[in-house]
Amino acid sequence: MLRAEFLAGFRLSDATGRDITIPVRKARALFAYLAIHHDRLHSRETLACLLWDANGDSRARQSLRRCLSDLRRALGPTWKDILVTSEARIGIATSAVRTDLTAFREHVEAGHDQQAIDLVQSGEFLDGLDIASEPFQDWLQATRLQQNLEIADALLDIAERKARDGDPDGASLAARKALDRDPVHEEAHRFLVALLQSRGQSAAARRQFRDYSRLLKQELDVVAPMLEPVLPAAILAAPAGGWPPRAMPTVALGEISVIGAGPGDREFAAGLREEMVGLLAAHRWLSVIPGASDGDYLVAGTARAFGARN
Repeated sequence: MLRAEFLAGFRLSDATGRDITIPVRKARALFAYLAIHHDRLHSRETLACLLWDANGDSRARQSLRRCLSDLRRALGPTWKDILVTSEARIGIATSAVRTDLTAFREHVEAGHDQQAIDLVQSGEFLDGLDIASEPFQDWLQATRLQQNLEIADALLDIAERKARDGDPDGASLAARKALDRDPVHEEAHRFLVALLQSRGQSAAARRQFRDYSRLLKQELDVVAPMLEPVLPAAILAAPAGGWPPRAMPTVALGEISVIGAGPGDREFAAGLREEMVGLLAAHRWLSVIPGASDGDYLVAGTARAFGARN
């Protein structure tokens, strides 16, 4: 059985783990389409239209024959055990190929959470497989969206289970991988904000919310719903005794005073302080505590209005 990895690109290997290279991009596109839709046979006309954007064109059907020949050559002598072909239709034998998407679904169904998490790596579904055909591009974009939403939802379910089982690091990893697949997944952002706050990482929780707000504005031009006010309701319950905070230095941010303050300078000082909170919180190895006086470090100071004297 061949192993096809599509979740973060395109990789094909045989039962021994040896890579199988399909040098022609459209042959890779044909194999990917057939492997994903392995439950049925496809008409040659449909495949020619998909890959060459030419409905009923004899040149497209001829190109499909050459593409199929390229694919057979890449698969080697065992292609007859993999491809199902006739004069009218083409497909892949159901038992010949196992995709990582199928493996992911099986792990999720069986409750093998860590194996499911490990399968999802950074990258785009079928990354690098774009070809010059509008029908294929439409299919690819729709399939990417569908698979990303499915994977993100499944990973969020896993994150919630890991949080209930007292594994906050595993929960965080699963939730962040969910956001890699669907960056505007509101429930995943909500979960991460709650997780961070439940661990005493309030600055990181606010940063997560700000990142979500910026992303929504950039991608969808909408304002993020307020997540922070619902946090006291405890979206997820910490284990008895709570989760231990991560070992990281804490920085307490004190007051910023303005020398020679005039009208509006108080607001300026508050804005400067808020900006400092954001800059410090961007360092993931720091835990920032605004308004506190205790911590490993204290940051405070003065700002002098231009031209002012002591």
